[in-house]
Amino acid sequence: MKGFFLLLSLLLSTSLFAQINEKIFLKENYTVHILFPENVSFYTLGGNSNSIDIQQVDNSLFIQPYEKLQNETNLIVKTETNSFYNFILAYNNQINKYEYIIQNQDLEKKKSDTNNYSQQINYLLDQENILNSRNLVKNKKLIFLIKGIWIHDQNLFFKFELQNKSHLDLFIEEINFNVENRSKKKNVSIYNEVKIPIHTNFKTKSIAAKRNRSFVYVFPQFTIGLDKSFNVHIREKSGERNLTLRLSPELILDAKPLYYE
Repeated sequence: MKGFFLLLSLLLSTSLFAQINEKIFLKENYTVHILFPENVSFYTLGGNSNSIDIQQVDNSLFIQPYEKLQNETNLIVKTETNSFYNFILAYNNQINKYEYIIQNQDLEKKKSDTNNYSQQINYLLDQENILNSRNLVKNKKLIFLIKGIWIHDQNLFFKFELQNKSHLDLFIEEINFNVENRSKKKNVSIYNEVKIPIHTNFKTKSIAAKRNRSFVYVFPQFTIGLDKSFNVHIREKSGERNLTLRLSPELILDAKPLYYE
């Protein structure tokens, strides 16, 4: 039992959200429905487990007490996005609410942000490129180049193009981003900072033979020193057609405003 509560405490401490929700009133022979914004993956009762029946279907919990509850108890629910909700369950002989729809403002904001990014990326894909073809790298009939950098709402949008000039499809194992020293001199201290994008439209990481693909990665706004470069590493799956595109600090500082409403 101690191990269970320790595990639950660890889950709560690492959850994306921890929310205290309203008190839910129950009455024997009546079912109360709780609807969550995403599917339920785990739930537990603090007590009265032999007096309350809970059935879970996708993002819904159906709760019905077998008998009159003598004491209040709590219900903790975890959803598949690692969000936690804590309810107080209490008996009331005069209940008038049988359905509770749970909102997650943080999750709704995240969905809204994702939709905005997708719309902005689609807009950029239709725009003319603003950087010339000198900012590129080649390897075994693959060409990887930067087509533009934009700034909007304190986010940087990097538009890339990957060209496959060969007759072999390209399957990408991973794409990584980092900032590191431009100089490789021995007396220069090593600097390596990983950069994590917040959104991209490049979900299916493959390029068919003799095809080109344009895609956008979004990052929180950043700048780098004149002695560093922002690097994009592409590693081929089951192959060695790897690419590293190095972008200078001047390119990032020259980011153009994205006029999108």
